[in-house]
Amino acid sequence: MTEYRHATETNDSTEEEDYTPGKFKQSEIDEHIGLLDENGNLIKRSCNITADISIFVNQAIKDGTINPDIINPATGEVDLTKVYDIAKSYGDSIIKGNFSVADDEKLAKIIAPTSNYSLVNGGTVTSDNIINHLDSGQPVKVTLSDGHRETIYDYDTDANGNVTRFKIDDVGYQGDKYVDPKTMQPYKVTNEGTKYEKKKYSQSHGDGSARTVNNIQVLQ
Repeated sequence: MTEYRHATETNDSTEEEDYTPGKFKQSEIDEHIGLLDENGNLIKRSCNITADISIFVNQAIKDGTINPDIINPATGEVDLTKVYDIAKSYGDSIIKGNFSVADDEKLAKIIAPTSNYSLVNGGTVTSDNIINHLDSGQPVKVTLSDGHRETIYDYDTDANGNVTRFKIDDVGYQGDKYVDPKTMQPYKVTNEGTKYEKKKYSQSHGDGSARTVNNIQVLQ
């Protein structure tokens, strides 16, 4: 089935997404913190922090309000670990402990000092609701059934305009790319675009069961 990409249409009729996926990965912060469990394995819990930062950075770039102090001069890109370190310099007021976001508005102000960004409840987890948010220019932060966070930023349609899949930015380790609009299960596609194309659904940490979208938030 042919997928038709949904995107914002600009004045020159080119297509441009308001949200750029893949900017950040939680592994950067996980490795930066460097905590190990009793078996010597890296503790991987910074998905929420990373997803929040990604949403705030994308919006700040769009608004032209990015804090120049968080830019890595070598790459010209936002330094994820620098944002984390600045937040932790305020103790537990912005990031509690190592992984929990205590104040998303203050975290946003590190990224865009003149902003009043915050994440609020996005309402019911339905395809129509998510589509409405996306059509309003709002990326949708999702919490999966095992607590993992990702961000839906766009969708694809068929020739009749029916949404066939949501496009998702997974900051974590499984590399989810899409969400099924009927089952709300995230997945990636192996051998995409070939006759061997196959969906691989995301699995819960621990028991390996299928993950689903349980909660949504949007930028305010």
